[in-house]
Parts: sequence; structure tokens; C-alpha cells
Amino acid sequence: MPVKLTTTINNLQLLKNTTNSKLIFEFYTYLKSNNTSESYQNQNIKALINFAKFLGSTRDFYHLSKKEDILVFLNTKIKSKETDPDGKWMRTWNDYLQQIKYFIRWYTTKVN
Repeated sequence: MPVKLTTTINNLQLLKNTTNSKLIFEFYTYLKSNNTSESYQNQNIKALINFAKFLGSTRDFYHLSKKEDILVFLNTKIKSKETDPDGKWMRTWNDYLQQIKYFIRWYTTKVN
């Protein structure tokens, strides 16, 4: 059963890094103001929560300095041929990439 957007938003409070949590919530507000669908908002927020969890409590989005910081996370989505013979992990990898890129473009324009 898919997770509802309200549940996803509530999960932001569970993040140990409050800076990342606040940034993701601001991004959610931005997505809402652009009249994006709830499903689209939910998928983006879930991806960012997963990325924030990967970064941990000590690293926030403001301190991502190299594309390798993101690639390390994305590469955790790669599965072996035995586990995923159809290569469906590639879609997941690309979806996460697009969602993270959209978020980074948003916050870099916000900061500048």
C-alpha cells in the first residue's frame, strides 16, 4: 500500500538533521505552490528523505560540494544481475537522480 503524502510529511520530523528536514519541507511548500500533483510531491519528498537519511545527522544538503556526494548515494541503488535480471534498478537510479537534481536546482536559486 502506497504511503500517503501526509505520512511522508510527518516522517520529516523523524530526520535527525533538522536543517535537512526544514529544507525538504520548504521544497514541499514550493512544489505545492506550483500546483504539482500530490503523487509527484510525495515521490520527491520520499526520495529526499532517503537521501537525507543516507547523509546522516552530521551532513546537510548545504555542504554537498561534489557530484560524487550524490553518486555514492545513487550507487547504493544498483543491484546485481542475479538480484535484478531485468535491470529495473536503472529506473530507480534515474528517478532518484532527477528528483535530487530538481531539489538542488531549487535550493541553489533560493540561496543565491
